[in-house]
Amino acid sequence: MRHYMFILLAVFAFFIAAGTASAAAPAALHECEACHGPNGVSPNKDIPIIAGMSAFYLDGELQAYQKGLRPCPKTKYPKDAAKPATDMCDIAKKLSAADSTAIDKYLASQAFVPATQSFDPKLAAIGKQIHSQNCELCHTNGGSVADDDAGILAGQWTPYLQETFKEYVSGKRVAPDKMKPKIAALMPDKINALLQYYASEGKK
Repeated sequence: MRHYMFILLAVFAFFIAAGTASAAAPAALHECEACHGPNGVSPNKDIPIIAGMSAFYLDGELQAYQKGLRPCPKTKYPKDAAKPATDMCDIAKKLSAADSTAIDKYLASQAFVPATQSFDPKLAAIGKQIHSQNCELCHTNGGSVADDDAGILAGQWTPYLQETFKEYVSGKRVAPDKMKPKIAALMPDKINALLQYYASEGKK
């Protein structure tokens, strides 16, 4: 019995140690946190919450920035305006493959914390129907599932999502092939309803 208990304790200690090791934040994360907040939970309305996104999705986004496939406007550091403005393309290009992988895995292990923001309940109800008809196939459960590898929409900052829609509509940001006709068919009022729905999903 004592031998059996010793094995159980040893196994338990191993998993505790492994969990502690995997929870260690990579050194390169500090550059992300300067804008996206502690552990990727952004307090800034125009900067997305990236905690809890899948590692696959985050890796794809970093690669898109590295290849210049996403808009990269210059941005001031939210908490240090004295520092020179930077952009995501420059930041992503400075990351080594090992740094990118470590950041992706760490952020994916964190909990997505929905933004606290207001929304219009009536428009949110309309947005729910629009999402169900046009978006649910790829963004399941109201856009709340990280394993869809399509980002998390439910509870994301509305101003950020609003700018993202503008980039897709204008063509500044390339949409996946399946998404292009869906975006093209959305009028501004429907986009606004979708935004209200995603804001409301953060209240669950």
